[in-house]
Amino acid sequence: LPVSPVFTTHPVYAGITENVIDGQRMIRFPKCFVSRETLSKGVFVGKDARGVSDIALPGYELHPAFLAKDGVTALDELWIGKYQASADGSTKAASKPGVSPLVSIDFPTMQTRCTARNTGGVAGFHLWNVHEWSLVQLLMLIEYAGTDMQTLVGRGHVDNTPSGVQAVDHTNVLQASWRGLAGIWGNIYQMCDGFRGGQNTGVMRLDMGKGFQDTTISACNTSFNPNKMLDVSGENWSARHLFIGDYASKAASTDAAAYPDTQWLYANDSNYEKVLYVGGYSNYAASAGLFFANVNNNPTNSNSSIGGRLAKRQRHAMKPRNHRRRGRCVPFWGS
Repeated sequence: LPVSPVFTTHPVYAGITENVIDGQRMIRFPKCFVSRETLSKGVFVGKDARGVSDIALPGYELHPAFLAKDGVTALDELWIGKYQASADGSTKAASKPGVSPLVSIDFPTMQTRCTARNTGGVAGFHLWNVHEWSLVQLLMLIEYAGTDMQTLVGRGHVDNTPSGVQAVDHTNVLQASWRGLAGIWGNIYQMCDGFRGGQNTGVMRLDMGKGFQDTTISACNTSFNPNKMLDVSGENWSARHLFIGDYASKAASTDAAAYPDTQWLYANDSNYEKVLYVGGYSNYAASAGLFFANVNNNPTNSNSSIGGRLAKRQRHAMKPRNHRRRGRCVPFWGS
């Protein structure tokens, strides 16, 4: 797939490389800092703008994907599975080509299969989380300066041709790929940790590394296509660098939406907290995509269209440093 040579020379994008860790094909992402603002002048005045830099410029903060569990320390790098998770025997999740995705297991089992890699001196593997997902979303959004990734990057395996779930490196699955990450959307729903609907609370819950916190993000009782993403935060949580849609600003249709992917945000079950699936699956057509989010299933749910993706955080970390150097920012339509 084409990538911009200008972005390839930027330290953040240049640092996205493929590595093999514990026999798994992983994509490395270097620590980065991000900004978000409403532009006050210029041709895009009033629009939502996001930026990324390899250093902490004024107005920038560490992307939450790189925040250690102490809430202060910055991780130098993280890795996301190149492929949708597959089975490594009967106990572990893998990231390898030429195999079918690991499906038909529930959310806790997928979490366990991912962390089961942490043995024999290996550490840091887990089911990818909402902050790691948002990092991919942000970097793709900035590079392509648009939100319709099915048009800008590739359709992906979303039209059920061929029928059903395909291998993680099937030709159609690989259409939804970017800088080494394969099948970012389509083929299967991908379980994603760190964001869920509260158990009968009416609000979403978010984990910033220290456990789940109730947010002020209200549940809604229907699917929608976002025209803008929420910019909200509270004590011990912040969703301003996520891509969670504002239901109050939903579009009339997929074609009319600023973000042409469907989202559900439910929190109406008295027995379970609803969990997050991202990307959409093989039969979701235009509703699937980079910004697809489904918080509408219990953690006990499992079927042949639901899988996940490995990620890994490094063990050693360092305190964030502040420097001055030019970052990279792009405006996009939204509010």
